[in-house]
Amino acid sequence: MKVYRFISEKAQKDTPAGDWNLIRSHNMRKYFNSALLNAGADSFHVEFFMGHTLDDTKAAYFRADIEKLKEIYKKHIPFITIEKALDPEQHPDFIRLRNESETYARAAANAAVERNELIELRAEMEQMKKINEDTAKYQQKVINFADPMIMEQLKKFLNEYQ
Repeated sequence: MKVYRFISEKAQKDTPAGDWNLIRSHNMRKYFNSALLNAGADSFHVEFFMGHTLDDTKAAYFRADIEKLKEIYKKHIPFITIEKALDPEQHPDFIRLRNESETYARAAANAAVERNELIELRAEMEQMKKINEDTAKYQQKVINFADPMIMEQLKKFLNEYQ
């Protein structure tokens, strides 16, 4: 309901709190339908744009071509636009939404790169753990030269073969 109150205020058609606004969901749908039909839009496409479900026969044969629907819709924008500016791509809200969308797309791309980096780092850490484990195993097998008893035996062995 807040969105219709906001639209009413923007269109300077708002009413005091508690009174019915001229701009509300049903009136907006009626305006959309009437404006498109009066502008010569095909009733099938008007119903489709309004979100009405297609009967089984139409649904079986109709395959929406997004580009064609865009062209039909763009052709009738001047008849359903309340503002003087008829190019929706120049509307501040459209520009803001496009910028937000681009920001989210960049953030998603950065997140994907960072995720791949984390996966690579995890693999590298696992490899380093394995190397550390192997090193520890080999160190246990190497003679401990700091042990005085081993050093004494080594000296004795070296003296015998000199």
